[in-house]
This record gives sequence, structure tokens and C-alpha cells, in this order.
Amino acid sequence: MFILRLLAPYILRYMMRRMKNKFEQNIMKEQKKRTKNYGDTIVEFDESEKGKKGKKGKKDKNFGGEYVDFEELDEN
Repeated sequence: MFILRLLAPYILRYMMRRMKNKFEQNIMKEQKKRTKNYGDTIVEFDESEKGKKGKKGKKDKNFGGEYVDFEELDEN
């Protein structure tokens, strides 16, 4: 019991430093994910829509957006 009383502050200090380092690493990973470079295009899909199934048990591959039919214009 006496040894535990002597070692407890060192063990707690070690555990706190370890937790702090893991927290900082997680924060750095999140910041790297969120950084956006100029000109990057980011497309995000709603995960709830992605998992729905269409007719005959096949997965629906329409993840969003709509088709737009463009017409070419003559510039004469």
C-alpha cells in the first residue's frame, strides 16, 4: 500500500501525458482532413440516401443531383 501511494503520482502523470498526446494527434488528423486547398472540388453525399435499395433488391446508384441536358449554341 505504501508503494502504491508513492507511485500513484507518477502513474497518473504518465497516463495524463499519454491521453494529452492522443488527443492532440486526433485533433491534428481532423485538421488535416478539413483543410481545403484552393480550387479543390468536394462532393458530399447523404449516407442515408446512399444505402437505400431500389426495385428488385438492387442498390440505387443515383446518389443525388439531377441530369441536365445542355444544348450547344452557335456563335455566328
